Amino acid sequence: MGGSSSKQTHLPPTSVTSNRRIVQNFLLVWLDSDIDEIKEDYHNAITHLRRIVNAINLFTDIHQCINFLNEIKNEKVFLIVSDTLGKTIVPSIHEIPQLDSIYIFCKTQTNHDQWTKQWSKIKGTFTQILLLCESLKQAAQNCDKNSISMSFVSTHDDVLKQDINQLDPSFMYTQILKEIILEITYDQRFRKDLASYCRELYVDNNHELKNINKF
Repeated sequence: MGGSSSKQTHLPPTSVTSNRRIVQNFLLVWLDSDIDEIKEDYHNAITHLRRIVNAINLFTDIHQCINFLNEIKNEKVFLIVSDTLGKTIVPSIHEIPQLDSIYIFCKTQTNHDQWTKQWSKIKGTFTQILLLCESLKQAAQNCDKNSISMSFVSTHDDVLKQDINQLDPSFMYTQILKEIILEITYDQRFRKDLASYCRELYVDNNHELKNINKF
């Protein structure tokens, strides 16, 4: 995993990628000049990664990867990168606000720790996809927790005296949306439409497609 960055960048269709971001507030970028989509170990890695992150963006070119990272405004980004390319790209991207964490993925374990220790967003060097996924899963769960805002309103009569303008707008909108959702009647057609929409979002994610089919 390393070497020349001459291969073509592989990205999901823009519409699919945008829809997937609605489902999760984070995405995964994988940069490696030796990515081979034909090999079995690639498909195995993607299968495990999609159980955690639905939107996966593959790059073999450093400059295209940097441009993509700089365009991300709302989502958190997890980056998987080979050791060789990591040494080159990390100094250029480490301070990007939306970049949450970096994972060095190598075929063999060598002395990578010397250069990785100076970069706080690097979470480790991994030679096995399962171990990488364990660390990635924890980061994804933390992103989910950090994205949930909580507001509390007293149930006593004094809440009636509270100026409505002092309430958090996001809390009010959430309450209104919850009331609307609870009042909707879901018929069989709605369920089918929802299932179809979810299949489109998770078209490449066999793990989630199995769960949707149970619905």
